[in-house]
Amino acid sequence: GHDSDTNKLRWSTWVKQIQETTAGAKRSLNLQNLQHCSTPDTAGYSAPLAACLRGQPMRNVLYKEDSISASFSNNTHSFNYLLLDPRYTKNLPCRASKLPLQECFRVFCNSVFHVGRGKRTRPLAHLQDATSRSKDNSKIRRVRNIWNAGYGVISVQVGGGMSCEEALTRQALVVAAVGLHNLCNVRGGNLYPPCNAWSYELTAEVGVIILFRAMLSYLSAGEKLWFKHDLI
Repeated sequence: GHDSDTNKLRWSTWVKQIQETTAGAKRSLNLQNLQHCSTPDTAGYSAPLAACLRGQPMRNVLYKEDSISASFSNNTHSFNYLLLDPRYTKNLPCRASKLPLQECFRVFCNSVFHVGRGKRTRPLAHLQDATSRSKDNSKIRRVRNIWNAGYGVISVQVGGGMSCEEALTRQALVVAAVGLHNLCNVRGGNLYPPCNAWSYELTAEVGVIILFRAMLSYLSAGEKLWFKHDLI
């Protein structure tokens, strides 16, 4: 559709801009002054994502990401989603027009604390679990921490109409890019053919593209915060 074509154009343009940027060049972005809650710059990220956020040259592997859907059935109702911490985003959609696109992407990546897949209201199930005193894990503690600080949790849906296998594969690609230990995920997902034959580098590179497209959708839709009182 039109949105997909626009996202492809923006990604391709950004890749070209990064490839044209050299160390110390005028166009190079200074990203060192961003404020974070706790995560240091690019810590624990895959090499492709860390290099991308530093403005280093990267390959354009859009065709690989485009080929994923053709490898799976698309008549089911699974999708992927990301849970974001608003203390990182600071309402990024409202600030994005004044920031370089690369800086927006860096803030977005730092805000992601869970990568999931599911159907219907699956993302809200995590938040519902956090309202129960009998349940506890790192994801639930993160949600409660956000609520206790006076904020709501951001849920971003990524894609739709996918098979369970495709959603699991895309989940694994994003986790590979961000790094499992930067997330509250217990597992990294599963790669199904043909993606299970990809190199680690390609896996992470495609994960970066999925992340970037998710960010563009998030910036377009705006920020919706889910507070505890929304679930009870």
